[in-house]
Amino acid sequence: MRFIARREEQCGGLARGERENMKDRKKSVVVYDRMRCDFCGACVGVCPADAIVLWEADLEMDREKCTGCLRCVYVCPYRALSAPTD
Repeated sequence: MRFIARREEQCGGLARGERENMKDRKKSVVVYDRMRCDFCGACVGVCPADAIVLWEADLEMDREKCTGCLRCVYVCPYRALSAPTD
């Protein structure tokens, strides 16, 4: 079973230029820790680019779609997602 959260406001309501600027600012790569994930779907619901897909027991991230906004990292109650600093 596949769970994808879709919103009426694609890309979080950001204008096209703002989305492109976010892509340019992408410095962090989100890291997923499967052992911590409870598959609650909180990260899926806040992703403005629909870059996260939640399966029954797995999380899939599309790094091409990811804007690097880190909303998924901030909302995760289990700290399963992180953005390591260099």
